[in-house]
Amino acid sequence: VIVLTREPLYLSYLAIVAVACGSVLLSMRWLLAALGLTLVSSAPLAWWLLSPEIFFHYVVLLVAASALALIVLVARRSDALATERALASAAEESVRRRRIEDSLHASEKRLELAIAGSQGGWWDVKMDPNSPDELPDAVSLDPLIKAFIGFEAHEFPDSLRAWDDRILPEDLEAHTAAVTDHLAGKAPLYESEYRVRHKDGGIRWICSRGLIQRDGDGRPIRWSGIDWDITDTKETEARLHLLTRAVEQSSSLVIITDTDGAIEYVNPKFTRTTGYSAEEVIGKNPRLLKSDETPHERHRELWQAIGEGRDWQGEFRNTKKDGTAYWVISSVSPIKNEGGVTQHYLAVQEDVTERKKAEARLAQSQNLESVGQLVSGVAHDFNNLLTAVIGFSEL
Repeated sequence: VIVLTREPLYLSYLAIVAVACGSVLLSMRWLLAALGLTLVSSAPLAWWLLSPEIFFHYVVLLVAASALALIVLVARRSDALATERALASAAEESVRRRRIEDSLHASEKRLELAIAGSQGGWWDVKMDPNSPDELPDAVSLDPLIKAFIGFEAHEFPDSLRAWDDRILPEDLEAHTAAVTDHLAGKAPLYESEYRVRHKDGGIRWICSRGLIQRDGDGRPIRWSGIDWDITDTKETEARLHLLTRAVEQSSSLVIITDTDGAIEYVNPKFTRTTGYSAEEVIGKNPRLLKSDETPHERHRELWQAIGEGRDWQGEFRNTKKDGTAYWVISSVSPIKNEGGVTQHYLAVQEDVTERKKAEARLAQSQNLESVGQLVSGVAHDFNNLLTAVIGFSEL
């Protein structure tokens, strides 16, 4: 209508441009397409109806509207591409963060399972970088650590001083020195074993290990570690130490072999008696001590008995390193594992050489006594006979 009435011409410019911009901004591409189609298809009609001057303005309007529409479409397309890139980047960042979070969660879970599997309790201290030589009192304690000394989580404070107060005085100095050395960088790892008082008054052994995290300037910012209750281990070690001392100081010869008879251990009494050092006999068979005076049947009886899982006891005449003979009474027993399978043999021998010599001397003296009695009896009879002969001669 505006074109046919030829006025107001410039208002038609604004109207068409507004419709074009609005259709683009509102993503109404069908309206923009309809507007363009109308302008293009009406060009012949405008040529026929309008004067050349007005038709020139019509062409300018058509070009301007098309250019504006193209510019707006390109701008919106650029914005759409930018938005798509931003969304894609955000999605990638979200996925990356999700993967990192999942990885951290998995790592934390593995660490938690590892600590739980080791039956240890964790502890964590946040350090003050401005006071690198001072330990704060506040500490995060795993409830399991509190349970080591008989406390529930709410019964024992998260305090280093409270924990140190339960360490036995004779162990506290070494523990403090280990902490100080690691804090000062003298030791790469904090390690300490000490005794603490249990809630019930008993004593528990604690093994503690930790590591300080430092910033770029080397100042401590975090100290974390794990504690274990090693009381059972310490008691087992004490029993083993007692057993070892008993074997080492025993007056009996002690030999331990594998199931093939290769010697794995001998005690000091063995080395003093035989003259062989431990290094000379380890890996060897005890037959190196055998003498020809011990019957072969006795050795067969020994191996048959222990091979069947039974104890055996008997007497041997063995030979020392210098060739000297000595006598032992040997008790041999199989050492079995939890499943009842023999894994080693234990021989405990008593040196009875002096007793054998005493028995030999006693036997010899008894023989001499018997001979003496016999001679005495003969002499007595001869004396009686001689007396009778003398008596008859006097008659």
